[in-house]
Amino acid sequence: MRTAYIDCRLFDGTDGCGVDEHATIIVEDATIAEVRRGPDALPDAAEIDEVFDAQGAFVMPGMINAHAHHFGFGKPSKSLSGGFVQKALLAFAHSPAGAAYLRAVGTKALAAALYSGVTTERGVGDFCYTDVQLRDRINQGALDGPRFLVSGPAITCPNGHGAGTFAEIAVAPEEFEALVDERAAHHVDFIKITVTGGVMDSNVKGEAGVVRMTEEQTRAACDRAAEHGLYVASHTEGPEGVKVDLDGGVYTVEHGSPVDAKTLAQFKSAGAADICTIAVAYPLSVLPTSQTKLLEAGQYNAALVRDRIAQAARQCREAGIPVGIGSDAACPYVTHYDLWRDVLLFSSFVGASPADALRTVTLGNARIIHAETVTGSIEAGKDADFIVLGHGADPLSDLRDLRRVETVVARGRRFERCPEKLEPLRQKDVDAVLDELYTPEKIEPLCEESAARFADVLDQAKTEA
Repeated sequence: MRTAYIDCRLFDGTDGCGVDEHATIIVEDATIAEVRRGPDALPDAAEIDEVFDAQGAFVMPGMINAHAHHFGFGKPSKSLSGGFVQKALLAFAHSPAGAAYLRAVGTKALAAALYSGVTTERGVGDFCYTDVQLRDRINQGALDGPRFLVSGPAITCPNGHGAGTFAEIAVAPEEFEALVDERAAHHVDFIKITVTGGVMDSNVKGEAGVVRMTEEQTRAACDRAAEHGLYVASHTEGPEGVKVDLDGGVYTVEHGSPVDAKTLAQFKSAGAADICTIAVAYPLSVLPTSQTKLLEAGQYNAALVRDRIAQAARQCREAGIPVGIGSDAACPYVTHYDLWRDVLLFSSFVGASPADALRTVTLGNARIIHAETVTGSIEAGKDADFIVLGHGADPLSDLRDLRRVETVVARGRRFERCPEKLEPLRQKDVDAVLDELYTPEKIEPLCEESAARFADVLDQAKTEA
């Protein structure tokens, strides 16, 4: 089956690309067979079986979400801070009924991601290997969803981030190795650990990002993962945690933190990458704890982590270290269909142009997750992963136009009328809160505060370098 997508206003996602008017993308089954430029590149009728007329709409690679969970929809909950409610929910999650419920939630979450323009997603921690089951069903064609790379349950130490929830606990190095072996036996795509604490498990101001796992524990997990041909991603929100990551062999530092010149040089020499997730901390940093359901110190810690994440990405970009974008979907006020919010915040806080932000969330992410030979840009030989925006939408002028996805092509399958498909999956009460926060008036002053907060740290690292 050969389909010609004609009259595309094409942003192909390659390095330094601009926009090609009147482009044609020829797709054969699941693969991009050819990309033709200009109005004279229309195929002959004999060459193709079907024509899709984009009518001049903006077409770009499908977005890649490098950091998401699939056990919730983004609603705040008291269970996130522990207590009886959390214990009851965890008991349910590990029951047969709970497993079925988690699969149903994940199914809806992945559909929402797909219809919003995400054609590849990384699941960075689940309950009971639910993500693994969903990945396999997507690959079998039994579920609609993006290309899905999964870690299974995360691994941590006692009192570590996610301990007893989406992360299983180990103490001795051999216990970490055994948990890695278990995940490899489930054919995961990578390993997730949690080296530091986070916002939702901190109850003291400044405590978010405190180191929990030791270098020995981290290295045990990383070394065993390497034996299985897997890399390790680590939840890390503080500078000392980044050092533990790099000394231990972590590949992707999830969230991140500004570091000194020595650690930055180590980051670069190790070939590690930083995954920027500002949108998970932004709402929590400005909304009252009565609304977010966090502990009393939550808002302060969220602002601290927000600025660490943003300035770490800025620092890494300037140093030539790969930086990706993820949403941390399922956390409070982070939905599965709003990756555009992360792209917008990345541009605003990190100082990336709209074009660079689009390349980061497509080919940049693809390179980090080792998928650049099959996705991330619209080029001949790659999988047909791209999105068609509504007429008049131009994310190069306004990144908010990424909300206007009309058609998604994922591994050659075309999903049309995406706004209609997405409507029943929306969390309208969450959307209402977020839409008030995602305005230039709210974001721009915080960008200035964020840069000022770590100006001395960033300047010192440059001076030392």
